[in-house]
Amino acid sequence: MNRSRWNAPPVSETTAPDATAPPAKPVSTAPVRFCNYEPQSADELRDACDIWLNDVCAAAWGSREMHRVAGFLITCVHTGRETELYSRDLESAINIQPEETNRSMKLLKLFGGIEDFSSDRGKLSVQVRLSLAQRLSLLEKRARLAELTHQQSQAMLAGSIAALRAISNGDASAVATARDDAHLPPPLRAIG
Repeated sequence: MNRSRWNAPPVSETTAPDATAPPAKPVSTAPVRFCNYEPQSADELRDACDIWLNDVCAAAWGSREMHRVAGFLITCVHTGRETELYSRDLESAINIQPEETNRSMKLLKLFGGIEDFSSDRGKLSVQVRLSLAQRLSLLEKRARLAELTHQQSQAMLAGSIAALRAISNGDASAVATARDDAHLPPPLRAIG
């Protein structure tokens, strides 16, 4: 078969994609992102950002400028900024000098707050790192939230059942008490 290298191969020579291969994960183009953690929901992302920023700002090694840089970076992660981030954007947004930006990034990298950062012609790329303790704290927070949600739903269910029993018995004071215990809204009143 005579084909030029610029022509596409005939259909018989192409191979079908492998159906057993897992789908490729899209590569994140965000200039600031977590490098070792993939949140499953917006709430989880918010919690991870809060934990990271609280730990960085509580560290004794941090400077005021580093705290401001960390706050700006984690805001970029939380909002999902996909557009390019330039050093001058960061510096003008938080009103610091280029030397302070560079010093802050080096401090964050030295103490494990970020995995790596690069500045190619002023365009920043930062990989924020969650430590093992921070990821554990996040898991504990999620487990505690699930436990509290379960307890609250059980209390509401028990209160609702008590309210229904009181209604069926015709006891008005027991209905109000059960409604309060179940955190139910007051009954609607007739307009008239």
